[in-house]
Amino acid sequence: MNKFSFKFRKLVVPFLIVCAIVLYIFFRRRSVQPAQHGGMFTGIQNKTPARSSYEVYYEKLEKELFSQEIVRSGRSIMKKSDIVLFGMLNDAYIPFTYSWLCNTLPMAIHGSVLLLTMDKNSTNLLKRDWPEVHTVHLPAKDFKGDQEYSKAGYVKMMHLRTQVINLLLRNKIPLLLFETDCLWISNPIPEVIQAVKGHDILAVKPTHKHGYLGGFMCLMPTEAALKVWGELSERMLSLHNSLTSLKDNEKVADETNDQVFFSSIMEQERKNIKVYEFSNKKIVDGKWYIDFTGKDRKEMRPFIINNNWVLGNKDKITRAKKWGHWFVSDSLQCNMMQVNKVIQL
Repeated sequence: MNKFSFKFRKLVVPFLIVCAIVLYIFFRRRSVQPAQHGGMFTGIQNKTPARSSYEVYYEKLEKELFSQEIVRSGRSIMKKSDIVLFGMLNDAYIPFTYSWLCNTLPMAIHGSVLLLTMDKNSTNLLKRDWPEVHTVHLPAKDFKGDQEYSKAGYVKMMHLRTQVINLLLRNKIPLLLFETDCLWISNPIPEVIQAVKGHDILAVKPTHKHGYLGGFMCLMPTEAALKVWGELSERMLSLHNSLTSLKDNEKVADETNDQVFFSSIMEQERKNIKVYEFSNKKIVDGKWYIDFTGKDRKEMRPFIINNNWVLGNKDKITRAKKWGHWFVSDSLQCNMMQVNKVIQL
């Protein structure tokens, strides 16, 4: 045997041995996997579809203790009410929330209210001073201070709000989403409940742009509404994940928020969903303070005036006080004399 043949055998033989071992392991593994029996296709494995990343997220969310408390609160409200009034706040919104609670005290609706708080101090204050309201602390993160529209902190909070709404809807709990920085001149709930019958969603169009208001809508736990809100929840989770590296006060694009996403999805699903468009003369946005004449305001006779179209909590409070729409003192005491001047029962 010459040297070349010896070297060749020295290289090839180990290589063949390795190949044989690899092939043995491969076929061995295949042979021990249990066959999935499926009639005439016995031996062909039916793989379970992989769960989406959102479903994995949601399964974790619904197991959280605060999620269980939210659902219990919603079910408790539904034993006595037709709908859950759902809102969300952090410590900076405590003055707005107290003003709204003073504002609506004569309307006897507080037993239907479920408030989600972003910090423990707000939770304790509300439970102490407004025990009739159902208050749940969301211990995800303390979003403290002003969270301005189109800032990362605000969008992250809206992500959490969206997910909690999805949780309530999946548990067959209808809800009216509202925000506490608004004025309730009279109680819209009876008319809203009547209007939403036979529909999936009740929504309101802004007075000066396309889409829908993000701070007032009635959602029924129907298949169509769940599809819309499910897609919104997935989009908001993806957006939230893309913002994790941003500080709360950093700007994000105006077109990336729950209101824009919701309006876009509603347009896509317009043939598949029954929407009742509530009058934007009854649920008015903040343009009421800016663009309407005195005659317009008297003729509109709204249920609710939203204190938006202004940035910053300080300016919101200043505007509310200017118009006599602020009902709480600096020590968080109700000014019921002012309430009775404004509301219409």
